[in-house]
Amino acid sequence: MAQKETIALIGATSETGQLLVSRLLSLPCLLLLMDGSAERLHALYHALTEGPDEGRVDLLSCSREASWEADIIIIAENENRLEAIAARIKEVATGKLVIFITTDERAESSLQQWLPYTQVVTVLVRKEIEARQCFSIAIMESRSKETLQKAHAFFKSLGIENRVHSQHV
Repeated sequence: MAQKETIALIGATSETGQLLVSRLLSLPCLLLLMDGSAERLHALYHALTEGPDEGRVDLLSCSREASWEADIIIIAENENRLEAIAARIKEVATGKLVIFITTDERAESSLQQWLPYTQVVTVLVRKEIEARQCFSIAIMESRSKETLQKAHAFFKSLGIENRVHSQHV
């Protein structure tokens, strides 16, 4: 990530979202945080105000707006909300890397079907929160090998352990 990118994180106050925020702040990027709870989002932002540079973090209440501005879209929401999120961002996510992060081994994402013109990657993570306040990647899936490579590079730039079984589906 040599150039400054804009990254939208939908579900910023979820457990996984909060872990990602701390990692994303290490990148030279504009971070757009979006969550359904404005109260939790503001609390997260105020917890971060000691660290992030002014102008590097924006709070947004609309996933469409966050996705429109973003180069990379990360969704750290429950699978049952994916279809509604996809419907809101479909028109503005075309051609972008969209990463759905889940901790549910049974999750079967239909995100690629709902966002046919995006580069979708589904990432199954294993939580290691108690031990190290982080997670590691267990499985990464995409229809495209190129998209998988982009996702690998992105997570590597975050310093997230990549014990990955990649699947080109």
